[in-house]
Amino acid sequence: MLKVAKFGGSSVRDAKAIKRCGRIVTLDPDIKIVVISATANTSNELERIALLATQAKGWEQALEDLVTRHRGLIHDLDLEEGEWFHSLENELWELGDLFREEMKVDPARMDQFYSIGERISSAIVAHYFEHSFLQRRVELIDARGLIHTDNCYGAANPDRGMIADSAPLHFRMSDDALFVTQGFIGADGEGHTTTLGREGSDYSATLIGEAMNADAVQIWTDVAGLSVIDPKLIPGAPIIKEIDYACAAEMARHGAKILFSKTLDPVVEKGIPVFIGSSLNADAGGTWIRPGVFSDGFVGIAVHERRDLYKTTVVGRFKSELLADFEQFIISRKPLSTTMNLESEEFNKLVKLLIG
Repeated sequence: MLKVAKFGGSSVRDAKAIKRCGRIVTLDPDIKIVVISATANTSNELERIALLATQAKGWEQALEDLVTRHRGLIHDLDLEEGEWFHSLENELWELGDLFREEMKVDPARMDQFYSIGERISSAIVAHYFEHSFLQRRVELIDARGLIHTDNCYGAANPDRGMIADSAPLHFRMSDDALFVTQGFIGADGEGHTTTLGREGSDYSATLIGEAMNADAVQIWTDVAGLSVIDPKLIPGAPIIKEIDYACAAEMARHGAKILFSKTLDPVVEKGIPVFIGSSLNADAGGTWIRPGVFSDGFVGIAVHERRDLYKTTVVGRFKSELLADFEQFIISRKPLSTTMNLESEEFNKLVKLLIG
């Protein structure tokens, strides 16, 4: 059995979080491939540093703070910095200098800059696993050698056929194998670094899952699954235990933040199940997205909030009568979703009607 496990930025934010990831991997020997995001907020910080560098103000201190934070993470895990860390640190400074000299953020160069976040975090996790799992053969794989994309920098499109050919050459399976690689990043036909779009690490995991004919893909984050509505809007919102691919994809397309919009595309044809759970509490269960499930009736609400206006999409296979009281606010109606623009009062009424 082969499982691909992706750990998001919040799941590798500090030493304690990485040790929780290690426990999840230890307890499930079927996890053979681990996909790692940059540590929490690192991509945002890299973006800010690049912009500061173009203005030649304050970028050196911001970059030094970023490096120091990762150096502290290495030490907290009782690891050695090593040449690999110094090489990546030098690459950060070189790119920062180029942003400063050119006084602009070139998209191709920004993708290379972004990639260092994932390359540092994945190396830290791989070294931690190597020191902790003496019974496993841990190997760090550069995702740029297998995630083949076009050159649409910042939102590159993967070539799934080429990935299917390349992945088995990099992930040579054995009983004791444990591979660590990066989410979010790839490379174009010229070998230049690309990225799949912000929050694209989920997509990386399912692309690899498809290419390797995985039995399941796990997405570990800081919440225990896909909620019927963003729990930041409605604390304590119920978790969806099971959902079909179509409804989950519709939730993602309309802004359910826990799932990148393209994540499910690679796994649908092969019927590979996807699990979303919290690395903070791995025993709490989560959401399964898989074949054989038919999500009938109301499923969930995806929301884009702008000041006091909520662009609200109700997802599911429900009768139109369910939203009869909101007919005047509807701006779009599709087989699996109905979208409305609601002010606060109407939004609260909708939530009460559908969720209670």
